[in-house]
Amino acid sequence: MRRRLVIALLLLGPAGCSESAVRGANDDDAVDDDDAVDDDAADDDDAADDDDAVKNQPPFIAIVSPLGGGAYYSDVDVTLEALAGDLEDRSEDLRISWTIDGATVVADLAPDASGRSTSAVALAQGTHEVAATVVDTAGADTVATVSIEVGGPYDSGPCDDTPTYALPTCQEPTGIFFSDIQGGLIHRMAPDGGNLTTVQQRVADDLEVDLAGGKLYWVHGDAIIERGPLSGASWEVVHGALPYAYGIALDPFARHIYWTNQVGTPKIQRSCLWGGDIVDVVPGLGLGGNCCAIGIDIDFVNLRLHWMDGYYGGPVTRANLDGSAPTSLYTTPGIGNGVAVDHRNAKLYWTEYGNSGGQDAIRRSNLDGSNVETLLSTAQGLDTPQHIAVDPAGGKIYWADLRGVTKIGRADLDGANVESLYEGGGEIRAIALERASPCQ
Repeated sequence: MRRRLVIALLLLGPAGCSESAVRGANDDDAVDDDDAVDDDAADDDDAADDDDAVKNQPPFIAIVSPLGGGAYYSDVDVTLEALAGDLEDRSEDLRISWTIDGATVVADLAPDASGRSTSAVALAQGTHEVAATVVDTAGADTVATVSIEVGGPYDSGPCDDTPTYALPTCQEPTGIFFSDIQGGLIHRMAPDGGNLTTVQQRVADDLEVDLAGGKLYWVHGDAIIERGPLSGASWEVVHGALPYAYGIALDPFARHIYWTNQVGTPKIQRSCLWGGDIVDVVPGLGLGGNCCAIGIDIDFVNLRLHWMDGYYGGPVTRANLDGSAPTSLYTTPGIGNGVAVDHRNAKLYWTEYGNSGGQDAIRRSNLDGSNVETLLSTAQGLDTPQHIAVDPAGGKIYWADLRGVTKIGRADLDGANVESLYEGGGEIRAIALERASPCQ
């Protein structure tokens, strides 16, 4: 009996060995239990309030395209693209409608699982107020608006020497164009390497996609710039009898085409996309005492040209779009070839071949030429790499290889996870991605 009493006293503590103390402790426990019940009820009320708050939140929407300050034309459909979501409803259960100047042009579109919805509409020349409205299953709605200016016909002059540059958000490519200079063919395939088709029977030293105009541009036979529809079949001459043209780059905002002349009197020239007067942009090349301008691309953020000097020890060079302030960024150990600008990550990519020891390479740097990295080399199967393209949305680079087993290769932006997309015959030189370009 005494042992049980001692244990009871120890459990009660020094304050309580009386009946009233024991009764008081039990009463306190009851109060604590009541408080716990009250706390749980309060938590339930808070959770209910949170649920109501979520249910009462309207959906959200952002217009991806068109963009204020973008380049739009009366003869080219304007893409209507929005990204929408909701805290309660699935994206597929939302509905998106578009109005132009107060009139509904597209109604009740269902976004995909990512919340993205895309359509297109033709607009007349002038200023237009564009609105995208998203409605959730409870009937709550949100509206996003943008004002755009639509110009006259895209494929007629004059081209714009002072455009507004507004880069859309990059999307992954829907196709890949590449050229076989041995077979005299231009092919198209899906981004995963499937669905290979021949779109033109032409030799192409370089390729560029003009998605806004629905055309593919290429340099044919070192002397002619041609173009044709993305679907193939027909083609037309933009410029003929050029002095050894090689690389091309398109400016869809100004509607300019730039090209390099690689030998003779090396220079960079430009004209409107449909031809017309030719302007010498960089009239005298040869920084570093070398001969040739090869690959070219445009930095649309800083408004600069980047090009490769295709000779041993030739530099990677940049200049303003008007050709002023040419600057050598990096001296290649071998022969520079293709070059591509990644606007989203502010990087420059290029290819080299013929280095001492046979080490062909794909390198990248910052846009000012600093922090040069070698991403791929002969060890990864390169054998005379040619032109290169960048897909920031998918986090990939693509390249053409003239003589390697892998004719069209793909890797992560840092060179990891190399894949072979095409291993057919021929000599593959040019590559271009089918997507809105430029973008960031």
